[in-house]
Amino acid sequence: MENLLLLLATTMLLRRPATDNRFQRYYIHDTGCSVHFPSDFYTLDKSTTADGDTLYFKECSDGDVLYGMIAIQQADTTKDADGLLYEFMLSLHDAFSIEHKTGLKFEKVYPENNYVRCYSDYWQDADGVDWKAKGWTDGHTIAVLYVKNINSLPVDRQDFFLDSFRFPNS
Repeated sequence: MENLLLLLATTMLLRRPATDNRFQRYYIHDTGCSVHFPSDFYTLDKSTTADGDTLYFKECSDGDVLYGMIAIQQADTTKDADGLLYEFMLSLHDAFSIEHKTGLKFEKVYPENNYVRCYSDYWQDADGVDWKAKGWTDGHTIAVLYVKNINSLPVDRQDFFLDSFRFPNS
């Protein structure tokens, strides 16, 4: 009986797809930045803001889970990117009808690049759907990755996506 249970457990473990096997790394135009997404990256939206910054936007669904990325490449890199990231993440509350949040938490600094900063937050929108968001900056580019409907997704998959943003040379 023990052998049968061990065989079943091993089979279930081996049949479960690895988190990163469902995702592919995509490069964001000529920025040198990249991110993992679980779908084709052919429809990346790009626009220019009034300040001359370049905005990149991508969302895709995987079942009832929504993955999203907003990246801004600053035209003026003398601005405080850390403060801008913080304010930008707060401004997304209105855009996504966020009614409840845990509050932005400073996450980490990358040892290989001391300029990279990360903030995270948990949200709940007007429909009661839970989100997790992470914002990144290296002083030149600001990026926010988010997952909507986190209750339908294992934590390791959420974190794999949210931690997948890479800057040039990192």
